Parts: sequence; C-alpha cells; structure tokens
Amino acid sequence: MNYVDEASVPLEAVLQREKQTLWYEYDFGDGWEHRVVLEKILPGSEDASLPRCKKAVRQCPPQDVGGAWGLL
Repeated sequence: MNYVDEASVPLEAVLQREKQTLWYEYDFGDGWEHRVVLEKILPGSEDASLPRCKKAVRQCPPQDVGGAWGLL
C-alpha cells in the first residue's frame, strides 16, 4: 500500500502544486474513497485558517451506512 498517515504529515507537504491529486480513504471499514485535487493556490491572510475547502462537487456519504453497498 502506498499511503501517508494524515496525522503525521501536513497537507501542504503532500499537495504542493496546482493540479496535483491524492486519494483519501475515509472510514476503512466502509471504504469511502475521495479524490482530492489542488485546483488553485490562493494567497492567504492572517485571519483565515488554511488550507480550507472552497468548493466541493458532491455531498459526502452518510456516516456508517456500510459503504456504497449500504446506500442501495
């Protein structure tokens, strides 16, 4: 497996250039996989915590439904 533990590595160390992509698996038991694309790097400001999501394409799956097969 080629993975990085998100608790030990900051996101900025993984995604450093626009258009870079990573796969994030949420809830190993249910197997939700998310494709994360760094679309654009915006200038930061003192009063905003970074990084942050500006836009998401689809809603997230419900919690603990048993994976994609649990939605059927």
